[in-house]
Amino acid sequence: MPWLQIFQGIGTLVSVMGTMKAAQAEQDEADRRARELEEERKRNAIQAAQNHNDTLASYDEDVNINDSMLYVTRDTSDISLDRFFKKEEEKVGEEVVRLDRMALMTDDKYRREAIGVKRAGEARAEALRFRAVTKGIQGLYDFRKNWTGE
Repeated sequence: MPWLQIFQGIGTLVSVMGTMKAAQAEQDEADRRARELEEERKRNAIQAAQNHNDTLASYDEDVNINDSMLYVTRDTSDISLDRFFKKEEEKVGEEVVRLDRMALMTDDKYRREAIGVKRAGEARAEALRFRAVTKGIQGLYDFRKNWTGE
């Protein structure tokens, strides 16, 4: 009969250890996912900066082409050309602001998602740790009950 109680105690110990390992694995997975989201956030910031610069470079290139083409064939004192270039400058300004705002919103989304993933992982790990403790207490109670014969 004592062998049965010893095996019961060993089984409880293995169960508690396994649940604690699962809690650690859950925490590690949440940390890994949060790091991935943080890296994605950084890649997005770099891509947004590149889009910003590409838009400005494209605008500068277009202005240079228009300058060379229009000023050769038209009168430079023409007010419509100045209006055209001012309007194009306003458009590119609006586009750059739009791109920057989108980048900020996406950055914030990734940051909040990473925080949420990390917190959810911590909560799941804590629940598994609590489950391990309750299994241990229940196993100890059953072991003592069976050992004393009550």
